[in-house]
Amino acid sequence: MTHFFYSLTTFCLAIFFLLLGILGLILPYSPSIRAETITQLIDHSVTCFLFGFGFIAIGIGLLANIIITSRHKYYHYTVKTFTVSVDETLIVQYLNFYWKELFPQEEIPCRVILTNNHLQVVAHLPGIEKEKQDDIVEQIKEDLRTLLDLTIGYNEEFELSLSFRE
Repeated sequence: MTHFFYSLTTFCLAIFFLLLGILGLILPYSPSIRAETITQLIDHSVTCFLFGFGFIAIGIGLLANIIITSRHKYYHYTVKTFTVSVDETLIVQYLNFYWKELFPQEEIPCRVILTNNHLQVVAHLPGIEKEKQDDIVEQIKEDLRTLLDLTIGYNEEFELSLSFRE
């Protein structure tokens, strides 16, 4: 849903600036369009109101999008009688540290997805020979299971999506 909302607001902004740009290019060279624009502004105040309302709606939509996408996600679990919450950015930092140890010369794009306290890790690894890929995937799966258990106490199953560059 967030992706749809982001795409919609980006599309509306793009159309707005395209139309405004075209108007800005045409207006200085066409006296009749200039006169018609001024007439529209004077005679049709409802149209001006609707444009203003539309701009406010787009602004509110953009602010809502910023608020929705900037929310932190947390992994919640219980230790004895206490509930513990771990911020998603902490998990990403641990993973980035792990990737740096495993591939010191490479920058590994990595994403963590937390949904209903279920963790999914997506990473794009450097090119490795096909024969070694299965072994490295198993090693990474075990390492991440240990890392997540020791650092944040995540001992549930998690999804691991890895791809290799060619």
